[in-house]
Amino acid sequence: MERRDRPADGTRDAARDPATVVEVEGVEAYVSSARAMNLSGEDFADYVGVRTRAEVEWLRMLAEWCQDRAERMCTDLDHAVAAR
Repeated sequence: MERRDRPADGTRDAARDPATVVEVEGVEAYVSSARAMNLSGEDFADYVGVRTRAEVEWLRMLAEWCQDRAERMCTDLDHAVAAR
């Protein structure tokens, strides 16, 4: 599964229960982290945990950027309204 051109996936996933995307024969499915670890087997369960934690951090950074952007837009709007 490729990650390129998918920055909006965080918004898609935000409305879902915590889940990990797995791909089997070209079909994506959303499963819990526990289920993904079970599916991956003992050899790759730690990898699933590492990748999931990385995704969590990416989503946190994205959320922080969105919050900062929203605050800037709100400030800009306030200035525009005050200048009218």
